[in-house]
Amino acid sequence: MPEQPIAAVHFTSDNPPRIGPLVDGPVLTETLAAMEAAKKLPPAVAADVKAQVTTTMSHILGAYDQLVAPGEVGVGGTAKASTKKRIADSPTGLLYGRVQSGKTNAMIVLTAMAIDNGFRVVVVLTSDNVSLVRQTASRFQILQGITIKASTAGGSWLENYQHIEASLHEGGLVLVTAKNSSHMETFIEFLQKIGAGNYPALILDDEADQATLDTNQNKNAKLLAKAEPAQSGSKIYEHHRTMRDELRHHVYLQVTATPYALWLQNSDHPLRPRFNTLLEPGVGYTGGSFFFAQDVVDEEKAPLVFVSEGEDRELVDEKAATPEGLERALSYFLVAAAAQAEFDPKSKYDQTNFLCHTSFKKLEHKTAANKIRNYVLKIRDALSSGSPVADVALTQGLAELARSVPNPPSLESVKEHLKWRLRNFDVFVINSESDELELPPKMNFVVGGNILGRGMTIENLLVTYYLRSAKIAQMDTVLQHARMFGYRAKAGQFLRVFLPQLQALRFLRIQQAEDALRAVQHPSKVVPVRGAKDMKPTRTNVLDASRVIAYHPGEHIFPTLPLYGPTAKKAYDAAVEWLEDNLGLSEGHDISVKKPQEISLDQMIRAIDAIPFLEAGAGSWDPKTLKGVLSASRDLFKEGGFLVSRSAKRTTLSTGMVSGEDLKFLRGLGRPVLGIFFDRSNKLFVGGRRSGKKIDVPFYVYPELILPDTKGMPVHIFNEG
Repeated sequence: MPEQPIAAVHFTSDNPPRIGPLVDGPVLTETLAAMEAAKKLPPAVAADVKAQVTTTMSHILGAYDQLVAPGEVGVGGTAKASTKKRIADSPTGLLYGRVQSGKTNAMIVLTAMAIDNGFRVVVVLTSDNVSLVRQTASRFQILQGITIKASTAGGSWLENYQHIEASLHEGGLVLVTAKNSSHMETFIEFLQKIGAGNYPALILDDEADQATLDTNQNKNAKLLAKAEPAQSGSKIYEHHRTMRDELRHHVYLQVTATPYALWLQNSDHPLRPRFNTLLEPGVGYTGGSFFFAQDVVDEEKAPLVFVSEGEDRELVDEKAATPEGLERALSYFLVAAAAQAEFDPKSKYDQTNFLCHTSFKKLEHKTAANKIRNYVLKIRDALSSGSPVADVALTQGLAELARSVPNPPSLESVKEHLKWRLRNFDVFVINSESDELELPPKMNFVVGGNILGRGMTIENLLVTYYLRSAKIAQMDTVLQHARMFGYRAKAGQFLRVFLPQLQALRFLRIQQAEDALRAVQHPSKVVPVRGAKDMKPTRTNVLDASRVIAYHPGEHIFPTLPLYGPTAKKAYDAAVEWLEDNLGLSEGHDISVKKPQEISLDQMIRAIDAIPFLEAGAGSWDPKTLKGVLSASRDLFKEGGFLVSRSAKRTTLSTGMVSGEDLKFLRGLGRPVLGIFFDRSNKLFVGGRRSGKKIDVPFYVYPELILPDTKGMPVHIFNEG
């Protein structure tokens, strides 16, 4: 596979950006002070966010310097865009965070630092959900000394363009707009009127993998393969391209916790990252490693509680009784709320939330809401009348609480608390018909589907009842449903997620895939996205499916043809020398299939690099990708893999050197196996035995890789183009 035809930059401690950021400018200093005063960012957290944002800004300035134009941003920059064409077509970067880990705060601090470093236009692209757009715009208002304008604000942008244009000369402009076709059309016209293209710009695309990608990508790839004309891209994608053209000197930063669709774009696609930076959560974050660690899932430890696999059908059936798992979840929530108030008395004056995430169907949301409301009313009435119904339910909740709270409150204290607290509770259905995101300071029961995903933050969420299921789920969609993640360590002992065990396994596999992806991503290399059984990384319509391939568990991978021709002998001599010096291998030194030799993953990776092959006849053998797969699997194969070797004769192109029972045995070893074979058969034919010709290869070294066909071995998906 050829090197990616893109201008990519990869910054490390050995290859830092040539210019560093100003980190004590007035906009950043005043903004951090305002965030601290508003208790949005405590000093210790602010220091961590600033440090991480400084790294990100270094990468942005370095990318601007190398991919756009030098001398315009950073200390001593002109803060103006020259008339020169930018160096690279698509200065695209990725800020890769975790779900609910504080990406918005990081973007606010990043925006303040960007203005101090010469960027005069900062565009924030956000959700098409009006409430979420308002929420984002409201949070960005804490920026100091900058004009901020949002597409949801009253009045027309175009009517005020002259006033706003002055902000560019005075120091900076922040524009928040929805990824909505009509919003973006007006927005682009507005950019033209104020002359935004004459200034350095930073585009922050929040949840960049959600709405920006071209949903006609796969369709057009199929048309082009048939030599038929392609259609235009989807509306938002085309508006996005026009906006980037208008802001001619810009850096475009994708911000997301689920970048699978971005890394799986073709290598020359403008939305594939050219540089990347990780955003790590701060102290107190509870994410996948808290809720879905392997031992938690395997042993059903707190905070997990498993419910029946069939509860999703019972929940939405109007005629069915309230599912047992839902009753247990509600009973526990009532007890946990009372216990939290006893441990932290101030909490009873704030919102305390229960989330029911069910299907995307609005009618089913109403059914679920009615069952929740009726059950809570039943408990409230039982408390009022002294009925034993409340005692039974709350005793069950206390037993669950005892799994994580050594000294839970008494039944009587829980009852007294709830008699008061349940005088005022509410059940909210949140979907496209009712997308109110502001929850009042009381006990709230929230029910919904799709909208309970990206961007929505639910404060003090003690209990999540998650029944969302699909036969073939999308990893990015499922992970974005994890509203239980966030800075919840203070309430950690009270947190619970009630869900079917199979859903918990899905979250576990996604968490493992996340850790692997964050460890190996590199913009100038193939980035393998680890998939999982019964899940695909993302939707296929935004990908060129003809270039996206996967290595599956048990895959037997080998080059179709060995290297032959005038350079072959020299290449094989070098390979033989390397194998003997580094692995002790030579022709006649057999390592039996039945007694394979242990080998480290690093040795395996270096060996794959050392053996030549014919790129024109590589088949599925791609060293760059195979090395990425092995690197991404270090957590699975800490003990390394195996090596087998022997002299052999390969007579057909469709098979490798290993087959039959030997292949079955090697697939079952639970670790990857590298085969290295020495062949002097000179019996390979191109085009078939009857009509083809025999290849003149008197001797060659032939590699094969066999992936384990065992439980837990994931699929690795990558874009080969």
